[in-house]
Amino acid sequence: MTAAATDTSAASASVCAGEDMPWMVNKFGGTSVASAEAMRMVKDIVMGQVETRGDAGKMAVVVSAMGGKPKVTDLLLNSVALAAAGKREGSEAVLTSIRAKHSQAIELLGLPAEDSERIQAVVESDLSDIRVLLKAVHLMRHEDAKMRELVSGFGEVWSSQILCALLNKNSEGRRFCFLNARRVLIVADPPEGEAMSTSPGPEIDWDASLSKLGDFLSSEEAKSCPTGIVITGFVASTKAGVATTLQRDGSDYSASIFGKLLQASAVQIWTDVDGVLSADPRKVPEAKVLPEVSFNEAVELAYFGAKVIHPKTMQPAVTAGIPIFIKNTFNPAFPGTRIFTSSTATKDRRRCICGFSTMDNIALLNLEGMGMAGHPGVAARLFGALQRVGISVILISQASSEHSISVAIEAAGAAVAKKVTEEAFAVEIRSETVAVDVISPCCIVAAIGDGMSHTTGVSGRFFEALGSASINVLAIAQGCSERNISCVVEQRQSAKALRAVHAAFLLSHLTVSVGVVGTGTIGASLLGMLVEQREVLRTQFHLDLQIRAVANADKMFLSGTPINLARWNDSLNAPPGVEEEREGMRGLGANPCDYGDGADGGGDTGCAQPLDVPAFVDFVKSDHLPHSVIVDCSTADGATSDHASWLSLGLHVVSSNKLASGGALGSYHELLQARDTSPASYHYETTVGGALPVVSTLQNLRSAGDEVLRIEGVLSAFLSYVFNRISPGPDCSSSSGGGGSGKQQEEPVAFSKACWEAAEQGLMDLGDVVKDLGCEDQRRVLLILGREMGLELEESDVKLEPVLDVSNEVGGGETVARVSALDAEMKRRVEAASGAGKVLRYIIKVECNGANGREEATAGIREVEMSHPYAGLKGAAFCVMYQTKRMGESTPMILQGPMGGPETVASGLLADLLRVCTSLGARDRGHGHLMKSASSVGLAGASRS
Repeated sequence: MTAAATDTSAASASVCAGEDMPWMVNKFGGTSVASAEAMRMVKDIVMGQVETRGDAGKMAVVVSAMGGKPKVTDLLLNSVALAAAGKREGSEAVLTSIRAKHSQAIELLGLPAEDSERIQAVVESDLSDIRVLLKAVHLMRHEDAKMRELVSGFGEVWSSQILCALLNKNSEGRRFCFLNARRVLIVADPPEGEAMSTSPGPEIDWDASLSKLGDFLSSEEAKSCPTGIVITGFVASTKAGVATTLQRDGSDYSASIFGKLLQASAVQIWTDVDGVLSADPRKVPEAKVLPEVSFNEAVELAYFGAKVIHPKTMQPAVTAGIPIFIKNTFNPAFPGTRIFTSSTATKDRRRCICGFSTMDNIALLNLEGMGMAGHPGVAARLFGALQRVGISVILISQASSEHSISVAIEAAGAAVAKKVTEEAFAVEIRSETVAVDVISPCCIVAAIGDGMSHTTGVSGRFFEALGSASINVLAIAQGCSERNISCVVEQRQSAKALRAVHAAFLLSHLTVSVGVVGTGTIGASLLGMLVEQREVLRTQFHLDLQIRAVANADKMFLSGTPINLARWNDSLNAPPGVEEEREGMRGLGANPCDYGDGADGGGDTGCAQPLDVPAFVDFVKSDHLPHSVIVDCSTADGATSDHASWLSLGLHVVSSNKLASGGALGSYHELLQARDTSPASYHYETTVGGALPVVSTLQNLRSAGDEVLRIEGVLSAFLSYVFNRISPGPDCSSSSGGGGSGKQQEEPVAFSKACWEAAEQGLMDLGDVVKDLGCEDQRRVLLILGREMGLELEESDVKLEPVLDVSNEVGGGETVARVSALDAEMKRRVEAASGAGKVLRYIIKVECNGANGREEATAGIREVEMSHPYAGLKGAAFCVMYQTKRMGESTPMILQGPMGGPETVASGLLADLLRVCTSLGARDRGHGHLMKSASSVGLAGASRS
């Protein structure tokens, strides 16, 4: 603490020497006194504290002018502006509305007649004085800054007197007295010819203020009010006795000043928010209230636009060691935010940042070129040019090579800044050794926290989060105190950037925009799982999956807010033009199919509309959400080019569509190139093994340096079920597979019966019999596995034996008849295999060196021994055997399990979706939070027993 501060504290002690207990300062902003109803809430808060404190100290209540729309202070300033513009009638109308606003509040509060008449007379008298002043302004057609300061301070004088009378109404011995701060709060005179509003800020004359406050507190007037005083905020007087104001956030400043003068135990700033938030809630709906921040953190947050009191307003209280609390008048039970001197640094590197702020409407002025390197004074010339036209530099970034320097300024001054910079470097620009350009509009994103100091990896996590969200950083700056990291990004990515970094440091859930393509059995199962798992994902993974778009082959439904998954089918299939409105919120557009970006967290309207794939993709890839994923559950043609396009746009893709990786070889290579050059990830595990890791196992073997020579197995849920039913395997002790011998477990059924059973279980698509009976699906599986092995397989390279030749089918009825007609042929083949001690299975095989020494991909009905792993499969099970250089034919790796139906595939898609989110920053918290609650329940039960 400085010597001056020490002297002030000593003087404050002498002023308060006669007081037995410390003061408490409460300041109520404009919204807190905007109406009679709000003022009643203020009285409840103040009197509640008075009752709680009892005789433990007095209360100082600092009051702003009445707020609302419009604010009284704004109305007063507007009256001056109208008078200067020659609009005398307009200014008079404003004064009339001011009188009505205060009269209404006095009447609704039911103040005692004596107080009501007195305050009404004061208001009327002051308005008469203002009219005289406005007449002079009207005659001169000129707004004098001193005049504006004088007029703008009347609102606090009126509101504080109203509140004081309300506090004294039915107070039962509790009494407050009114203090116009102009009587005791003295500020230094501004420089000659300059109004206070044009100076950097008023300098408090602490000695004079302490002396005058001491005189007031020792007066009979003050002694007659044992409970405390109600003080006008915002206003002060100069040494010459001229009425003035404390300028921006003046009422907060008044509270801090009086807190220091009175040596208060605390200063409480009451407003319309619950406290200091970790981010702008309009951009990050999950922004949370910070329980405490240090003064330095609060200063940084305020500088970059966070809704927190201005740094200058905190300084008097902070230098005196007085904590400041930000609280909500309309939610008084909430603890709010505590601002204090000490650091809030934490050793948890994941939580070392207290909050994030953004500063919008910024321009980035870039000066670069070879003419700058090694030439002293370049920065001085740049900043000098900007200073001469009154442009403030917000952020500076310079390359160590001295080749470039970038400064962030307000976008409104960009054109002027560019002009004066070009003039300052005219010689270099003519010789083409220096160039000037401006990027606008931009936004500054700042990470703030005392815990950043000496904590490694903070910058890495910050920029990793931005990179994962595909956000390009234009400039970077960091303070030497390690309390702030700032970067400049494009304005349109402001919300997206803020959400990305906010989630990266566990201040909110990781938010992911998701679009689902394909609403058949697999897509419907996935959407159902997301309904069930939503809270688990939020709790265990700190993950907020926002399903914002759903599409089938014909229609799509887009929603700026997360779709209600309990009724997605109704939304998608609503008649055209019928709008879908959620949670009683109105749409953003006049057209029922308009949809907003949801950046402000508000509701919006969506409707079913014809499928437009580019519009669908553009919507999912939202500018206000940091990450975007498309889940393709469809069987649509053209998936290869679609997936490649989505990846190139930076969208992550999760797919069960076999046509993407199992299509034409040329298209497959284009997909690989898009995957390898995109920052986004591509997951297609479910195209082969559903929820089981067939593809990833193959990839892991190759990554470990092993050479995969052959893969074979049963890899169709439908065909596995059918052949396990018509040609049952041995009765094994295990429930699903494994070799063995013994009686057959069950009697074989007819081929057609097995097919219809499979259809009833969702294993056969009656709308696409070619895929299942024609085994085209298995062709795609062979191509995917072969290409994963490194083989350049074309579709024509696959030798496929279909169960039923459906190449010439013309209708579903004919196919059904032919399935039944196949019963006899299949029975014959089953009996022949059984006679040889074997069973039938549909097996696919890919090998690098086949019978002819070349790669080979085949699929067909094969007979296998009763002891073979395939023979023991039950139901819709699968079995894959990997033969590699390290694991030969006698000891292959076997992967076996239930293939299942649509739900199993959907489960695999959800697992792949979680893998994407994990790579983006979602973290599995394990079951610690569940174990804690479980253990507490167990302990409670033990204690009861």
